[in-house]
Amino acid sequence: MFTRIIQKTVSYWISEKLISDYDRDIYEYGFELILSSVINIVVILISGILVGRLPESIVLLLIVIPLQSCGGGYHAKTHLRCFLIMYIGWCAVIKILPYVNELAVLCIAIASLSVIFALAPIIHENVTMSAERFRKMKMFVRRIAVSDVIIGICLSWITKGKHNIGYSIIIGVGVVSLSMFAAEFTRRFSRENG
Repeated sequence: MFTRIIQKTVSYWISEKLISDYDRDIYEYGFELILSSVINIVVILISGILVGRLPESIVLLLIVIPLQSCGGGYHAKTHLRCFLIMYIGWCAVIKILPYVNELAVLCIAIASLSVIFALAPIIHENVTMSAERFRKMKMFVRRIAVSDVIIGICLSWITKGKHNIGYSIIIGVGVVSLSMFAAEFTRRFSRENG
């Protein structure tokens, strides 16, 4: 259904000479990507409202989306798989959040930063990047991750674990590091078996 709507919209843009037919695939893909991302975010926010975890859900999205956008990570082959992975990940985080303590948060922070420092940025096979650009992205992603962890730790210490916002920040960084690890594992596995 969405594919047909997207195709009709792009066809209309072409007929109105807003874009060229040559760029059809790019616009259809971009439109599809934006639409699926918006749907993912809206579903998570509505779910957050329904389970009484809206602030934590917002924080997770604010941490995961920019960090993974800059640092890379696992890419599902379809938008449905992407949605399912994101939603299952959200469910897992929301489920474990009440059981997390300061020691667990510190361990997650250290492990996450170790993975991010070792792997980021994860460059998709279809993307080319100069060595200089790669170096700048690596430093940028590291700064974002360290800043997120510092803010998360400070918030969790200030609130003494009574509020889950600080924990949500650090777990969000952990989610991105797991995504990076999964991407690297998948890449190595497919090289060995492909």
